[in-house]
Parts: sequence; structure tokens; C-alpha cells
Amino acid sequence: MTRFFDKGVMFMNFFCTHRCIAANSAAGVIATLMLLGGVSQIHAQAIGTTGAANTRSDATPPGGASRILQIGSQIVKREKVTTSESGSVQVLFIDKTTLNIGPNSAIVIDEFVFNPASDSGNLAVTMGRGVLRVVGGQATHTGGGTIRTPVATIGIRGGIATVSHDAVKGTRIINHFGTVTVASPIIGVQVIRRPGFALTVAPAAAPGGGNASGPVASAPTRVEQSEVDATNAQLTSKGGQSGGSSTIPTDQTATRSGLGSGNAVVTPTIRSVQTQTASDNSGRTITAAIVPSSVNSLIQSASTLATDAIAPSLIPPPGPTPAPSVAYALITSRTPNAGDPNRITQAPYLLGIFAASGTYQVSPVLGYGTGGFNPDGTPNTTSRILQTSLNITGAGTAQNATLSVLTGTISPRANFGTVQSAGFTAVSQSNSNANFGVARAQGNVSSQGAITLGSDNAPVGPYIVDTTRYANAVTVGTAFTNAGPPGQNSNYLISETQTRTATPTGLGNVRPDDDLTGYVTAVARTRNFTNGNFVTNSSTSAPYVITNANDATGDVTISLRASTTRLVAQFNVRSVTAPTVPNGFGTAQLNLGSFVTATGTQNGLQGTYIDSQNFGARSQLIFNTATDANVETSSVNGDQLNKNRSGTNDRSNLTFVTGTTANVASFFPGVSFCQCEFTRWGLWSADTFRTDVTGQNGFSDRTGIGTWVAGRAANIADVPTSGTATYNGHVLASISQNGGNSYLAASNFSNTINFGTRTGAVSIPSLDGSTYNGTVNLRTTDPRLFGTVTPITGVGGPQGRQATIDGSLFRGTTSPIGEIGGRVLLTGPGYVGAGSFAAQR
Repeated sequence: MTRFFDKGVMFMNFFCTHRCIAANSAAGVIATLMLLGGVSQIHAQAIGTTGAANTRSDATPPGGASRILQIGSQIVKREKVTTSESGSVQVLFIDKTTLNIGPNSAIVIDEFVFNPASDSGNLAVTMGRGVLRVVGGQATHTGGGTIRTPVATIGIRGGIATVSHDAVKGTRIINHFGTVTVASPIIGVQVIRRPGFALTVAPAAAPGGGNASGPVASAPTRVEQSEVDATNAQLTSKGGQSGGSSTIPTDQTATRSGLGSGNAVVTPTIRSVQTQTASDNSGRTITAAIVPSSVNSLIQSASTLATDAIAPSLIPPPGPTPAPSVAYALITSRTPNAGDPNRITQAPYLLGIFAASGTYQVSPVLGYGTGGFNPDGTPNTTSRILQTSLNITGAGTAQNATLSVLTGTISPRANFGTVQSAGFTAVSQSNSNANFGVARAQGNVSSQGAITLGSDNAPVGPYIVDTTRYANAVTVGTAFTNAGPPGQNSNYLISETQTRTATPTGLGNVRPDDDLTGYVTAVARTRNFTNGNFVTNSSTSAPYVITNANDATGDVTISLRASTTRLVAQFNVRSVTAPTVPNGFGTAQLNLGSFVTATGTQNGLQGTYIDSQNFGARSQLIFNTATDANVETSSVNGDQLNKNRSGTNDRSNLTFVTGTTANVASFFPGVSFCQCEFTRWGLWSADTFRTDVTGQNGFSDRTGIGTWVAGRAANIADVPTSGTATYNGHVLASISQNGGNSYLAASNFSNTINFGTRTGAVSIPSLDGSTYNGTVNLRTTDPRLFGTVTPITGVGGPQGRQATIDGSLFRGTTSPIGEIGGRVLLTGPGYVGAGSFAAQR
């Protein structure tokens, strides 16, 4: 072994020999961990210990909450371990076996059994994605180690192997030392006995045939050195990482700690197991066959290798192959309509006469299918889709901006084949929308005929979709006269083409179940009308701010569920100042997305969770069997928007999407938007419409493009009482001047917190022409929360502007309090605004 440590990750060099493996016990590493920072006594259920953990690495025990893995963390049976794009983790076992898990990985350690009296045992792991290296200990010399992926069962006998898997390329197995046996219905049984040889087990077919790594090999082939180097890079710490230690370990540290001597402190589980149960990506229980062992098969040296193979009876039986999980992207294009140029726009699904002028950032149609099986045993080929477009042109009161969000599904329908069903909601705030500040559009999208799927159960395209667009004509003044008569909706049916394109790097790789809390803000106006005439008998309020109803992070919740690719968000909000119209907006519960599904309803179309960076939702609709209709669940002023009274259709028209999907950062050069690991932020909008019992008097509460931020709540016990930390990120705000149209502005943001004095120095260097510097205090009752004692006065801009700031400590990559998020409320003469900020250490 050349070094015990590489840049702080206790990574056992795979070029070491069997004697090297046997010499390095978990005990010595545990001693090192105690030297570096202390390790608590491992309880009886623990089967392994984290020897290193670069951020971000998480573990979720059965029935327990997700936790951040740190150096010395205990690992229990059937614990799920996930890593981020920058994460990696090493797990050490009592028998000297080591698992090195690379970035973007998800595994479950289904079983580890070892009897030190007989030096026998075995290991079973289920791997959903990523890359994993096994450095074999005594358990893999006797009972063997088994790794199960969605397409193969891999038996590892007394050596070192690297296994990687993703939905498109399939499973790649590299044997570095020892014997590796691969069983799959796709290739049968293959045994890799020579070091430096590998096999690929691809899905049954990939787009275009074969696989991104080349055709499926019928026999092991030699591995190129470039591939070995690439896997080494994935399993090695990067610059600035220290394996979870506050100081970078050295060889001398390991020597002083007695690495390789003593007894492991992990209590072994002693029992005989011939097969192990695990779970595949679909949630089915499977039997993971353990590679048969023989006393004579113990490895003597690199030149005398074991020759055992998996018995044919242990090959997974033939039967329905579960659909693989898959992330993909589609490009939308359209043919200009020469007869009506007003229909042409850069943004899919939007009318040209509705959208603001300027350049749009349009995302592909992002799709994700979870794969697995349906309740009836058939492969699950449903995928959920998300698309957004954003335009921000100009600044201040001259700014034009448009946001649209589409969510839906591509799924099989009885008697129709696979079809696309989706809907979108859009908002446009323009200096030409003088009579209400903002305009709204919405519509439905569906495919023409059945969609052809590739072997990965994603659309292969091109195929045609029809878009039915609705735009409210009266809300945009003279600029919208071509849309139809005042006060009426104008409907257009336009066909567009969607085609498969390259999948964005990393799309769908990081998809934890997550529950976030945070803040929401927007600038809104309320308009009311009487006697059924929205045009002449109406009045509009001055702009006002919407934010958290109780000024608490729990007012805003976002729940993400990977197994269903669904999400639910709930915004409990209030108006900071009462609108100056009768029955103005006071409070609301705004619901987006849905976990409910039912055939023939819109429940499943309202929200999409692609991955931790890309998700969005629209108004929550629940199917009411009594009325045979999809109804709203949101409420305003305690009145639910589902009553459909007197022929009216109360609504919320909610829109919500992450800043990553909308590519917000591209519109504000010079602002360093937070690349947060867990804290999320983005844009939202609302257009509630409510009527009284007569249906003649109504009220419309309409935001422009608002902002939100949400993160993983920190624990009070994790807030230190000494030291300092600086958090850097951004603030994004919606603002209105002199009662005019709202617009977006952004600035860099920093907060240096002194945990000893319980204060924070906040700096917002340039937000809409003003600079805000001041002090915030951590709350005495809950030090996770902070806020200003008095408003911070802005300088460098118009006089009289002030900012009130409050926020929360969130979990992050560098520590349990590594990120922050919160809100900024702005006031001044003829000036009102609100925004949210996100920052990390």
C-alpha cells in the first residue's frame, strides 16, 4: 500500500495484495477516528463504521430519519446510503471488508454477517445507482459478498472489485483481484478470474442498440487504463475534501493510532445465512444469492485464483423484467403560423401576444420514470415531465418578465397506447399591463396518438402534441386586443413537435425523499368587481406584500417523494398590509402538487419531482366523485376555492418551480447565486379568483413573479456557542414603485454569524440600487432563527428605503448548520418589495 490516506479519505488502494487487506483491520481505523474527533460506543445493531465521509453523504436506517454521515458514524443493517455529486463515503466492517462509495450513488447494505470464531461470514448489498468498490475481507473469502443491481447479481470472492450502475449504461463490473461471478438473465453466468478484466451487463437494449460503453460483452475483456483512472478519480477525495476530518490525516497519524492492530469495537452479528433478502428499485423483495463457497477457494495469492461459479439454480428466474428508472429530455419546436404571427413566440405553449419581448431561457421537457412494477405486476412505464420558460428583460419599472411552468405525465392509457397529458400556467408582468400589473395564461397539452417508447421506456420521438392555450384578455390592456373581446378567454389550438435530445448531465441522479420548510414572498394586487362586470365596475388595490402567515418556517412546506416522482407544497401566507379594496386578501392556504392519483383525473398532472435541483408544481386539484369534477383545495380568507357557485369557477392558478430549472442566474450576471446542497429556492406565482354566493361580485388576487426558499431544518443542539461562520449567496426580490408593475431584482448576500455573541453581520451590496448593511440577532428561544431588531436603512439609492431581514439556519454540506435561508421585506416612500435569500458556508 502506497499510502493509508489520499487527501484525507481513508481509501484502501485497490492495488494492494491479499496480505495488505488482511493487515488493515477496522480496529485501527476506529482508533484513528477516536484520535481525530471521538467515536461513541457502537450499539449492538451496528454492522459497520464510516471511516470517511466527504460531503454530501447521507444514511437512512429502516424506519428512521435521514442523517448526515460523518467520520465515525455507525451503519446499521438495511441502511440506505446516498451520496451527492461531490459526496463519497467509506464503510468499514469488522472482518476488514471495506466499501468505498463514490458520488451520485445509492446503495442499501442489506446484510453483513460474520462469526469471528470461525472466520466465516458474508455480505449482501443492493445498488440502485452510482459506483462502489469492494475491498474484500474475511467474509468475502468464505461466505462471499453479493451485490445486486437492477440487471445483475455479482458474487465477489476474496478480492477487490468495482461495480457501477446507471439506467442507460447498465452495470459495469471490473475485477481488480480475486474472482467475480456475474449472473443475469441477459448474459447468463460469466466468471471473471483475471485481474484487470471486466464485463458490462446493459439493459435489454439501449437507444440505438448496444450501450454507451459499447456492445454487451459475451466474455470478460481487458480494461483500459483510462477507465481504471476514471473510477479511481470517482472514489478519491477531491481538492479541499478531508474525508470528514477537521484536519487532513497523514501516514504518521495512522501509525500513531495503531492502525492494523487491536480488536474492532463493532459487535458482530453471528449466524449462518445462505441467502439474503434485498429490495430492487421497484420496491419488490428479492432473494440475493450468495456465491457458494469452498474451503479450498481461499485466495492464496494473485496467481492462484478461486474458480467457483454461481450455480445455475441461483440465476434470477425468467419473468417480467421491471422497467428501469430513466431520466431524459425532449426538445419542443413549432412551425410558425403565417396566418397569425401573433401566435409565434420563443416559449413553448405561450401566445406571442401574451409573452413579453426579449430572450427566453426555455428548459427541455425534463422527464423521469421510476421504473419497477405496477400493482398488477406489469412494468411501470409512466414518467413524469416538467418544463419551464423564463424571460426577464430590462430593469426596474421598465422591466418585462414572463414565467411559465408545465407539469404532466407520459403514461400508458387503455385503448390509446402511451400518451402525453400535461398542463401549464404562466404569468407575464410588463410595463404595458397597466390596468392590473400582471397577466395570466394557462392551457392543456396532449399528444396526437400514441407515443413510441425506446428500450428505456422513454419517448424516442419525434411526435406531435396539441396545445390548447387560454389567455385572459382583459388583464393586459391594449397590447392584447388581438386575443379576443374584452373580458373573454381566447383559445388557440396549435400543434408542436417533441423530439428526444441529450439528457442533461446528472439529471435524476440525486433524488432523496425530502421534507423542506422555509419562506415565501411576493408583491400582489387585488381587484374586485360588482354586478358581474369585471371591466367597468371594478377597482384595483395598491401593491402589497405576501409572506409567511405566522412568520415561521413551518408556514411553507415542500415534501418530495422519490418513489412516486411526486411532490406536495403548501404555502400558508398573509398580506403584510391589507389591500385597499372591499373583501381584500388577508390570509390563504395555497396547495400545489399532489400525492393522490386516480384514473381519469388531473391529480397526477399537477406536480413533478425530477431530482433535488429540478421540480415544479401547479395548483392542487382533487377529484370529487360527488360532483364528478376536479376541484381546488386552496383557500383564501378561510373560503375554499372549490364551490363552483352560480356557474363561476373559483381558482388559484398557482405556479412553482426551482431557480435551477428556470435558469434564473442567467438573467443576473454578477450575482453569485447559492449552489446550495440541500437548501432550495425559486419562483412562484398565484392568481386566485373568488366570488360571493351570488356569483355577481368577485375578487381576483394576483401576484407577479414571487420568490421562495426552503431547506432541511437544523437541530437546536447543532448550533454552537462559540466561533464564527460566513454564509455567502444571493437575495432575489419582487419590487413595486409608486403603485406600478412589479419587477425582479437580485444582489449578492452575506451573513457572518458570531455564535459567541449571537449576532450576524449582514451585507446586501446592491439590491435595486441600494446597499443594506446591518446586524441580525440569533433568537434566545431558538438559536436556529435570526432577524433584525430594527430595519436596516439602505444607502446609495433613493432615501428612506429600509429592509427587514429574518431567516433560519439549515443543514448543509459542511456542517449540520452549513446553509441559511430567509426573507427580506422592503419599504420606502412609494416603494414596497419582498424577496428571499439563500447562502452557504
